[in-house]
Amino acid sequence: MFKSPLSFDGRIRRTEFGLTLLILVIPVTLLNELNKSQDLGLINLIYIPLQWLLWAQGAKRCHDIAKSGWWQLIPFYVFWLIFQEGEYGTNGYGENPKGIQSQPNSTKINNIPQNNSQFGYNGGHNSSSQSQPKSTPSNQTPTNGGYSKGDLYN
Repeated sequence: MFKSPLSFDGRIRRTEFGLTLLILVIPVTLLNELNKSQDLGLINLIYIPLQWLLWAQGAKRCHDIAKSGWWQLIPFYVFWLIFQEGEYGTNGYGENPKGIQSQPNSTKINNIPQNNSQFGYNGGHNSSSQSQPKSTPSNQTPTNGGYSKGDLYN
């Protein structure tokens, strides 16, 4: 954590970004209070590296969600950066900072199994697992139109 915090390259986790924001609150608050009481002149130059740190960490957080660092210029985008989970695996900006290469439970989407046959539905007419119409002997008429349970279309 906090490897090359002033660099704009790479990706960081939400934790590191949040800690950066919390850490920046202290010197900025102190400088603001000192400026209220007296004119500090050259000491205000301390704002420059603090702003650089904020932009660098924000850019790396944008990279973690596969966006350009320029996205952080959108008002209130910082909230999206704090709460949005990063992309799994490698993206165009580097390796996943968590070290996770694939999404957990990748066989499920929103905790719904991909094979819905247990629910009595096998995917409809575009499904590759659809049952083909059952053949009946020529002397019998199929009672259900030649389709098995769950078939929607021919």
